[in-house]
Amino acid sequence: MNQTPLNVGHLSTAYHTAVLLIGTRWVEEHLGRTVKWTLLPTGPDLVNALERRDLDIAYIGLTPAMIGIGRGVPIRCVAGGHIEGTVVVGKSQYCTLDEYGGDVSAALGQFKGKAIGSPKRGSIHDIIVRYYLEEAGLQDEVEVKNFDSAEFIAEGMGEGVVDAACATPSILSYLGFFRDSFDTKVVVPPSRLWPYNPSYGVFARNDLVEEQPHVVEDFLAMHKRATEFMRDKPAEAARIVADVMELVDEAYVIQAYKVSPKYCIALPREYVDATLKFVEPIRRLGYLQRNLTAQDIFDLRFVQLLHPEPHHYLVQPVWS
Repeated sequence: MNQTPLNVGHLSTAYHTAVLLIGTRWVEEHLGRTVKWTLLPTGPDLVNALERRDLDIAYIGLTPAMIGIGRGVPIRCVAGGHIEGTVVVGKSQYCTLDEYGGDVSAALGQFKGKAIGSPKRGSIHDIIVRYYLEEAGLQDEVEVKNFDSAEFIAEGMGEGVVDAACATPSILSYLGFFRDSFDTKVVVPPSRLWPYNPSYGVFARNDLVEEQPHVVEDFLAMHKRATEFMRDKPAEAARIVADVMELVDEAYVIQAYKVSPKYCIALPREYVDATLKFVEPIRRLGYLQRNLTAQDIFDLRFVQLLHPEPHHYLVQPVWS
């Protein structure tokens, strides 16, 4: 086995394939080398670690990665992973999007004078909620409070600091701990917030891509295998993920899977176009100082080789 470790960074997100790959050890077996998996709290932390060369590959939301690329971090997105991974959840007294006739602006308008919790500034969830509030002219009437993680947003709802959350689908599982205190509901589902928005992608340092493309290809082959496993055998995948995460059970993981079960490694035109739509809002919010093109963000060579077939983002997992 190659004793030079491949350094892979990830978040504590149940539906990222990183956790499943840690549990299966498919990457180590396929590459024949040691893999050092590093858990970090946020996307910006992962971008900084790639910049310091502490990581070779990382699972990152597209907006923090784009902000890093905009300031010169030499990374590219080499594969997709999940789309539509943002949900708005509110306390039970609030109305759902359907009750507002599908009008996102009206649904968010019910939080006038209140606060919506979101992960750190510059996260994809932060960008999405601020974009929709600005579109509705509500940016001065609805406060966005930023937290370090979805777990802390759930605590904020429990303490009455915020009345809603715009976050990863995992927020629903975290809020489950507060069911004895208050009920919650999905106000705006993931499929109605920025269709095809890129929940996360796999990023690699440019020098690794150019000098060791076989390593990137081999890693992504196992990433693809993991997304297929999540679609074909989600209950089995959930058991493995729960064992790795330890503090959660299989039901927690299945719930996270089901909120937005759209898993694939492909980078189709819809994914790329949805990503590029973020450039202007990111610039307008002051996170990005220059325009980015698809070529700045993506390197498509690996998914074109490993996933020539149509994407699977709309293929529903086999739950039974």
